[in-house]
Amino acid sequence: MLYILFSWGPETVNIAYIDIILSCFLATKIKPDSLKHKLMLLVLVPFGSINFLIFGMTFVNLVDIIHAPLYLYFVKMYYHKFVEFTETNSLGITIILLYSIIFISFIVTMIVENVSPLNSLVMVSNAFTSNGYSILGSSGWGKINSLILVWSGFLLSGVGTATLTVAIVMKHVDKEFDRLEKLVKKNK
Repeated sequence: MLYILFSWGPETVNIAYIDIILSCFLATKIKPDSLKHKLMLLVLVPFGSINFLIFGMTFVNLVDIIHAPLYLYFVKMYYHKFVEFTETNSLGITIILLYSIIFISFIVTMIVENVSPLNSLVMVSNAFTSNGYSILGSSGWGKINSLILVWSGFLLSGVGTATLTVAIVMKHVDKEFDRLEKLVKKNK
């Protein structure tokens, strides 16, 4: 479905394979014990990607239109699991900020560098996770975007590490205080 929404250039075949692999992964998470789940499995079949790989052309039909919202359903489901994880580990705002920076830079890179989404993702990933010298933008705005990504990565990795460290230490200290409190009550 992604190859219909964006112009991916020569990487369209890879996106079709990713769609099929992702659909297979999500299908393993559905238990076909009810009619609703059986319909979800049917709609999860990536007919558009299969058609593209076999015949080399894309088409939008009713199943493809329903296929995308089903992906959104899974995004919502996994997002709630993600929020639960971040709240229990005190990482919520750091991770949301991290993904916001990456997503906005992904869009900005596509626009200012006039590259496909896959190339934009590669550029953003390299700029964010390295020192920024591997893949830079060729335009002035692209280079500024790379600098922002690199320094955001440095900043967020420090903040994220500190936040996680504090969360781990606090859990340990809380357990120790609970143990000491029980010991004091026992000795009274």
